[in-house]
Amino acid sequence: MKRLLVVVDFQKDFVGGFCTPERADEVDGCIADKIRAYRDNGDKIIFILDTRETAYLNMQDSHVRPMPHTLDGIGNGLYGQVAELRTDIDEVYFKASFGSSDLFVRLMKAQKVAASMGVLPFVSIEVAGLSATRCLLSNVVIARTACPEVPVIVDARCTVARDEDSMRKALDILAELRVDVLNAD
Repeated sequence: MKRLLVVVDFQKDFVGGFCTPERADEVDGCIADKIRAYRDNGDKIIFILDTRETAYLNMQDSHVRPMPHTLDGIGNGLYGQVAELRTDIDEVYFKASFGSSDLFVRLMKAQKVAASMGVLPFVSIEVAGLSATRCLLSNVVIARTACPEVPVIVDARCTVARDEDSMRKALDILAELRVDVLNAD
């Protein structure tokens, strides 16, 4: 049985662009180290990419953030070392909201097959990326919902929020969801 690493929204517009939370570029090395470790162990890696259409200004999210972002082919590419480490064997899902419905479907299928054999689909599901308060948190909830008996892990060194107060609140919520939060201090 393998572990699963889900990397959420570690993209140009969210790290090096105008949507940047505090210290977003500082987690690049931590996420890259996780990817290397998972790959060296033969584990599974999924990338979730926030990807908007050019009609972004007509979407609900545009009222909160009126600047188009993560447009397909423009700002939605992976960032930094993380971008260099993605390979063709990794699954990539695109989303236009906080949580990935494709991730949910993928995990539900894995859960169903594993349950039919009396095992868990993964040893653990670790979620890393941006932002701890929205997209990372939403995809953690998806993982917990689709695979309720699989331990879900978030390493606090591999995610950030818009500020320290928001980060603390996100980590508290993750702990309440019975997520194994590592390195929170």
